[in-house]
Amino acid sequence: MGPSIQIAANTQTGASSGICRHPRASARLRPLIAEVGQRSGEFPDFLANHLPMVLEAMGRLGATPERLEAYARHYTLAHAVPFPPPAIASLTDQTWRSALGQRERETDLRDYFADVVSRIGGSQAIRSGERNQTKHSRVYRAQRLLHASKGSSRSPGRASPPARPCACSRRRR
Repeated sequence: MGPSIQIAANTQTGASSGICRHPRASARLRPLIAEVGQRSGEFPDFLANHLPMVLEAMGRLGATPERLEAYARHYTLAHAVPFPPPAIASLTDQTWRSALGQRERETDLRDYFADVVSRIGGSQAIRSGERNQTKHSRVYRAQRLLHASKGSSRSPGRASPPARPCACSRRRR
């Protein structure tokens, strides 16, 4: 398997002008992140599952769809990333905080935040909880919101922007 990253170079100076997405990676990246987002946000020994973010970075760096899928399989198996536990009980605006820190309530929290995001949008959901919170808790909540919305960092109804073609793909035409 050859390199999966294309680097555009300035033909006059020889300087690199950027790293390009693999032409087929964009179509596979969003569905793959959604698939791995069905797994738990944590895995054994209380470690965070960063696979969705790693796949996004790999996609932006030019990994092929095959490489993305192979890495997702490896990561999931090597870290024994489980599926979230079954739901216990629905959460509300008044009760969701009581479930924080309880791993067995992950599905309840995911369901609650997915509902919040569907009602008011991701950006507004993050803003509405920012009052009287520390920077760390805002970042944590934002990350959990993104995981709860099943791998999508976009508000409902907003499509991901298309990958911008790079100079190396324009030259090949």
